Amino acid sequence: MGLSGSFDYRRQTMFLDRQQISPSLAAQEHQFDDRDGAFKANVPVASRRWLTTLNLQADLPVTPLGIFADFGATKEKNQIVADRNPQRLYYDAGVSLPLINRVLSFYFPVVGSQYGNGFPASRKDFTDQIRFVLRLDQLNPFRLLDEQLAQ
Repeated sequence: MGLSGSFDYRRQTMFLDRQQISPSLAAQEHQFDDRDGAFKANVPVASRRWLTTLNLQADLPVTPLGIFADFGATKEKNQIVADRNPQRLYYDAGVSLPLINRVLSFYFPVVGSQYGNGFPASRKDFTDQIRFVLRLDQLNPFRLLDEQLAQ
């Protein structure tokens, strides 16, 4: 299991371009489901023994934005940044943007252990960490109709 949420190895979530047919639709690198470690940033850490995570998320008042923070620990030490010693404790935090009744959510990690000094060093560093969750199963027309009729 890994900290960065599953890349849907169990095939339980609908993923865009799962077979990576189109090089222009490189969504597989940035799409994840919020299972397993559920880190919003891509922290390439896995454990064969144990890992534990704490994922926090809150909506900001008056805006559609939210904030998130993820903390994790593993049994084994992993080196995720070249200039840093291997570590067991990991974190990330940032801003989330849920869209379309939370069917599509974007996550913008602002700080985290995936960055060399805790913060992105460049715009590319920041944009490479943007990830999203697409929950097409939430678009069940029968459930949506039931919810509309219940109101």
